[in-house]
Amino acid sequence: MEVVMDLLLTVLGNALAQDDFRETLFEGDPVAAAEAWGFRLTKGDGEFLTQIFTGDEAYIAELKERFDNLYDQLYL
Repeated sequence: MEVVMDLLLTVLGNALAQDDFRETLFEGDPVAAAEAWGFRLTKGDGEFLTQIFTGDEAYIAELKERFDNLYDQLYL
């Protein structure tokens, strides 16, 4: 489980740091988006990533806002 979490944390860290990458994760298939950016995910990573970056409009809007707020706290 540690390996899965390490890879997933790397993807989430990149999503926080790079707006363009984060937006691709929200565009429908986060696994394909991550792989297009060079990540090679395990099945478990893909499942977690899909759970995190897919949902109804309200959930996605809230998640985007949380990423934006965290970005602001870390980088501004």
